[in-house]
Amino acid sequence: MTTAWQERLKQLYGAGIAHAFVLHFNVKDHVQEPGMSLERYLSHLFTKMRLIVFYNPATGFSFPLESMNRDVSAMPGELRDILGLNAAPQANANPTVARLQQQAAQAAELPKAPAQAIPLIDKLLRTKIGPNDFGLENVAVVITNAEAAIPHAEMSTILLNQETRTNHLLVGGWGNDVHIADTGNIVVMVTESMGDLGTAVRTASSKWEHIAIELPDNETRLHFTQASVRDGRAEGIEWEISPEQFAAAAAGLSLVGMEDVILHARYMKKMTRALVMERKSALTAAEFSEVIQINDPQFGWEAIGGLQIVKDFFTKRIINLIAKGDYERVPMGVVMVGSPGTGKSVVAQAVAKESGINSVTLNLAKIYNKYHKSKNNLF
Repeated sequence: MTTAWQERLKQLYGAGIAHAFVLHFNVKDHVQEPGMSLERYLSHLFTKMRLIVFYNPATGFSFPLESMNRDVSAMPGELRDILGLNAAPQANANPTVARLQQQAAQAAELPKAPAQAIPLIDKLLRTKIGPNDFGLENVAVVITNAEAAIPHAEMSTILLNQETRTNHLLVGGWGNDVHIADTGNIVVMVTESMGDLGTAVRTASSKWEHIAIELPDNETRLHFTQASVRDGRAEGIEWEISPEQFAAAAAGLSLVGMEDVILHARYMKKMTRALVMERKSALTAAEFSEVIQINDPQFGWEAIGGLQIVKDFFTKRIINLIAKGDYERVPMGVVMVGSPGTGKSVVAQAVAKESGINSVTLNLAKIYNKYHKSKNNLF
């Protein structure tokens, strides 16, 4: 199975619509399968490329596969010149020693700092590599922790710093560069927050495609749960709730968060709904600094007397539409106004229960300041 962001990336690149992408939001998560990181997934996705290059401003350049490292040594002289690589290290009879020599040579020759690395990537993206013995060609460049390479900054800062200005101009131009498009090469930047990136890649005119990696939907969560059971990660757990119920209760968690719950269940030797909600609240508090509290609605309309007009409104405009799958007609939000104690929070909880959707409490005091004490329910 593939998710929406994976399909969009494949379609836009495959159709020649775009060659520059930003993957953002849930980028630290597993990609469907336990243990499958985003970097590893992209390595598999680009296996038909002749060369896959990863660049992290903290660690520098790396090549995900040993075959790629060998290919670097066998590159045409022109490409090695572009990468700034010297001749391959002298062969050693011991393959382990030879590999270590090669890796040490690459680490010493390829720069880490964005000021030197970005111009190098620019040259690489503009180079069309001919096919090797296996018919593979083209280059895929993946820039992780992209906000460290192209950080958001005030325009005055960018203009005053020559290296920063050059990098922003180069990277900002990759998206609509016809020469890069003609090579068939692709560049992908990875960041958790789009707001941390420079405006050079955030404007529509840059033609950088922004693809959000959303939190997993119920189908993906169930697939991950079943995969965890198959590969033994859930071994020794007594399930008081079914995998389907676990997947539903884990709504709002990343797959890494679900893995955390499974590990705690292995330690406790039991998977219960109470454990899921406890870990869900703890993980949410740790990630969002207690701005959001996850609720577990225990009652529906049956627990609320009166308020028939309110019940009819929510039933017609939200609950029934969600039940039919007619999501386009569901309003983006509903504002409930009233004095404390009139039942706003209770109604919100009941609507969440009747609709089968998530319920969270947003603590505005954590967002504004210590003097703002109200809490608002969102569902």
